[in-house]
Amino acid sequence: MISLLIHPGDAIIKLGASLGIVSTLLARKAGAGGSIVAVEPNDQLRPHFERQLAVNGETVRLLPVLGCPLWDGPVAEEISRQRFSAVENSLSGRAAGADGAAMPWLSLKEIAEQAGIGSATALMIDVEGGEQVWWIMRLDFRNR
Repeated sequence: MISLLIHPGDAIIKLGASLGIVSTLLARKAGAGGSIVAVEPNDQLRPHFERQLAVNGETVRLLPVLGCPLWDGPVAEEISRQRFSAVENSLSGRAAGADGAAMPWLSLKEIAEQAGIGSATALMIDVEGGEQVWWIMRLDFRNR
C-alpha cells in the first residue's frame, strides 16, 4: 500500500508509531523532500522507535500525544478527557477513561503545526487493534 499511495515529497501524519518500522518505510518512500510526523503516546516505545530510524538512516518527528483523526476544530470534550494507559510488556496501549496518564489530544492540524509540516498530504492510521488494516488516506488541505 505504501508504494501505491505514498509519493516522493509527501507530508505524512502517522497515528500509531510503535517501534518505527512503518515510519521508516514511509520516510524512504517520501524521500528527502518529504516529511513524516509519527504520533505515539506510549513513551516506553521511544527508544526503540529512535533506534529503528537511526539504524536505517531515516528521520521522522515523533510526538508523544494522542491524535484525534479530525483535521480542524477542537477535540470533543468526551474524547479529550480520555487518558492513555500503556499495557505492560506489550506494544499496545489505549485511551482508557479516567485511568492512565494525562496526554494531550491534538487534531491533525495541530499535529501538523507542532511538527512544522504545514499541510499534510497523507494520513496513515495504524493503531492497536487495527494492525491488519492500514488506512492510508490522500489529503489535500493545502487550500484550506
